[in-house]
Amino acid sequence: MSGRWIGVFAVAFAGSLTFVAIGQSEDKAPEAKAKHSIKDVMKIAHKDGLLKKVLEEESSEADRLALLDAYVSLTESVPEMGSAEDWTKKTDAIVVAAAKVAVGRDDAKEALKAASNCAACHKEHKPSN
Repeated sequence: MSGRWIGVFAVAFAGSLTFVAIGQSEDKAPEAKAKHSIKDVMKIAHKDGLLKKVLEEESSEADRLALLDAYVSLTESVPEMGSAEDWTKKTDAIVVAAAKVAVGRDDAKEALKAASNCAACHKEHKPSN
């Protein structure tokens, strides 16, 4: 086989690999970039008292939406440790509960209180520093 044909086959082969790689990357959904880091969510919602305000006081719509927005960032984040399945289960639960509070559903605050159990999440997903 001449060098010319080997070059043609090499280019065709490389082109097919590029095509396969592009096709595979298009099938995979792009990961969302979280608006807030996990650390920032903990500060906003827990350390700064937004969760407590929403649970215990008459909070404004802006407060409830800010809490929901912070918790949505958890679903867009990857924890430093623990299973992705457990993380998804916990973060989905807290987002649904916060959404129910935001729209004024009955018993929503009780669901949010249960879903925002710090110890359960930290045990599985927060590295000890």
